[in-house]
Amino acid sequence: MSKYTNLLSDEIRERIESYIIDNTMLPHDKLPSERFFAELFGVNRQTVRTALKQLKNEHHLYTLRGKGNFISSPKYKDETDLLASFSKGWKEVGQTTSSKVIEFSLIDASLSISTNLQIALGERVYKLERVRCINNDCVAIEISFIPEKYCKDMARFDFSKESLYNILEKVYGYHLSYIEEKIGITSLNEIDAKLLDCDTGTDAFYVKGFTFDDQKRIIEYCITLNPSDKYALVSQLTEL
Repeated sequence: MSKYTNLLSDEIRERIESYIIDNTMLPHDKLPSERFFAELFGVNRQTVRTALKQLKNEHHLYTLRGKGNFISSPKYKDETDLLASFSKGWKEVGQTTSSKVIEFSLIDASLSISTNLQIALGERVYKLERVRCINNDCVAIEISFIPEKYCKDMARFDFSKESLYNILEKVYGYHLSYIEEKIGITSLNEIDAKLLDCDTGTDAFYVKGFTFDDQKRIIEYCITLNPSDKYALVSQLTEL
């Protein structure tokens, strides 16, 4: 593809974006056809197709086979430099949250879990797996591991309604001081995609989080999956 073709498709992409704004199109509205845009802008359909592909790659559009292209919902932007529970953080910006518990169990720490929690192999650990939702849209799978020795009798809490961080602070008396996160990219398998109402193979952020108390103990080790077509991770950098 020539440099001129790239520039032209970039221009058509911007004109499609302007068309969406000028016509006050909303999430899940259907976009006109490639032929419509080709005739409107006086270019060939391949140029339009390239521009639409760029918009789909950035998750501004999605395609339903046999039906056409549609406007995507805006992504939920998570500020990674803030320490707040999922429910509290999103409620503070006016969103409604909910959770579904997939598993809550007491397990023996595997080599991976014990290493990440900095505890002995085989120590008893709570495993809490939840699907997290914003405005009834499933945006994350969270799997938390918490050493039993830090939090006895956690089975009495309903974590579909209760905030884990709130329980750790208010009931068990831990001061959660900071979180370290390692962020990677993966793709959703069939089971996870079904839980998140996504297609199998959808790109997702793979986040390993470590929540520390004021004594620098790891109170929670958490693995989070966020589909990239619904969720964006945002970090603000300030000058030292």
